[in-house]
Amino acid sequence: MDPLPSSKSKEDRLPLVQYNQDHAVSGDDLENAGDRGKKKSIRDKGSSDSVRIMQKVLGGCGADSCLYALDATDWDIHRAIKLVKLRNLVKAPGILTDSDLRVALQTRDWDVAKAASVLMKKIKE
Repeated sequence: MDPLPSSKSKEDRLPLVQYNQDHAVSGDDLENAGDRGKKKSIRDKGSSDSVRIMQKVLGGCGADSCLYALDATDWDIHRAIKLVKLRNLVKAPGILTDSDLRVALQTRDWDVAKAASVLMKKIKE
């Protein structure tokens, strides 16, 4: 691809499409690619692929529950799934908070079975 002349203004460099043999990338795609990796907000409700993936994996999990878990794990989908699984395994309202669940997972290297075991012992005490 020939370099663009530097004398042209930004507007003169249109169209905002780069061609790479068989693939075309729009300028919008390039701008949106820069947003990857940024922390998402709980306001992105329902429009997230991560929520849809979690709902498929967990089967019947509500979007709000998925979003809360994603937000609590900085949008790490694998950890968010484990958090929801642990929440479903260990139900102790008023005794355990979501923060307790997350800490149990973190201290057990995100092993759901180990975290559940420790939390169940804590509940029995």
